[in-house]
Amino acid sequence: MFACSMDFHLYPLDVQSCVIHLESYGFTSDVVVYLWVKDKPVTIQNAILPLYNIENTPTTSVELCDVNSFPGENEFSCLQLTIIFQRAIGYYMLEIFVPDMLIVIMSWVSFWLHPLAVPGRISLGAITVLTMSSQGSTARLNAPQVSYPKAIDVWTLFQAMFVFAALIEFSIVNVLARRKVSEETAAEMAAKRKEIHVYDNVLASKQMSEEEADKIAKKKYRESQGNDMDPNFDDNRRPYLPLAKKIDIISRRAFPAIYACYIFLFWVIVGNV
Repeated sequence: MFACSMDFHLYPLDVQSCVIHLESYGFTSDVVVYLWVKDKPVTIQNAILPLYNIENTPTTSVELCDVNSFPGENEFSCLQLTIIFQRAIGYYMLEIFVPDMLIVIMSWVSFWLHPLAVPGRISLGAITVLTMSSQGSTARLNAPQVSYPKAIDVWTLFQAMFVFAALIEFSIVNVLARRKVSEETAAEMAAKRKEIHVYDNVLASKQMSEEEADKIAKKKYRESQGNDMDPNFDDNRRPYLPLAKKIDIISRRAFPAIYACYIFLFWVIVGNV
């Protein structure tokens, strides 16, 4: 039975190198010298492991062992066999990496919903956060139990951070969209909006009454805020709703761009370590 010391810092993208020494027990190198046969001294047959890929012809070498079985200056002949275990990534791609990426992408759907669509956005955010937590627990359950962080731990942590960041973005947007001002402030802001947005083509028509112009102005503003179906919407008292929508528009581009950079850096760094 042979034991192999493994390093799981890059798990599940790790490559394990197991070295086996065959050393003479009772005869020094002056009496017995071990040599590998030529060509292919060692061949692994039918080496099919579920989660590893193994070379059929392992690396072999002949050397005098540095660590002697007996004290003194005697050296013993030693044969060294190195077997490379490369972890198969297909299982982890299907069970961990691809589902995690799909969950993160699904959390971005909330950026296309209205800032005041609380039930839909909060449900989507909560579902993605809980699903990502479940995915992380499954990944840690099947991972080797070691005291140092692994590549899969870093991956899971950042996936949860991206999903949680989308939920925080909704909280900020919703607070801004729901924030109201006083009646006096609303009246002043409404008057300024009329000067800028309302009378651009109303003033061109002298035959239109002030009441009709005001109705058109309010309808145009509701359309600009994406709420033209609700005539009773108190748009005058929600001055931060346009800012909330602008944050959503920026998030639609910023979140995918940052996430793509992270994915690229993760695979480049872990794949080349």
